[in-house]
Amino acid sequence: MQRVRAILIEKDHVALIHREKMLEGAPVQYYVFPGGGIEAGETPEEGVRREILEELGLEIEVSSLFAELHGQSHEGFFVCKVRGGTFGTGQGPEFSGLGNGTYTPVWVPLSRLADLPVLPEAVKTRLLETHF
Repeated sequence: MQRVRAILIEKDHVALIHREKMLEGAPVQYYVFPGGGIEAGETPEEGVRREILEELGLEIEVSSLFAELHGQSHEGFFVCKVRGGTFGTGQGPEFSGLGNGTYTPVWVPLSRLADLPVLPEAVKTRLLETHF
């Protein structure tokens, strides 16, 4: 696994990163599950805990592997529970304003998930079909 992402659900809301960026000269908006790359020597679980602290400002407990995708990179999506921290206080490099576009942590009602451009689509669909 090269990349890890968290599926955090609380009070019928899922934590996502709202992305806005320019793609081929046009503005694009979409959502992704928070997470990122695993660093050398980290387990996938350690990587997802670090990434969520960096991106969301949350301390989490990793419960289980929800999905794996194989493509340009091997990504693991983990069901996690919030154990502490303050949502939206992440200090990761993507929030420095130096990257391509904006990264905004948001809680999205599960009832709206089907109508939003959430990537990857396969994980969004599986999440909508799964009852936690």
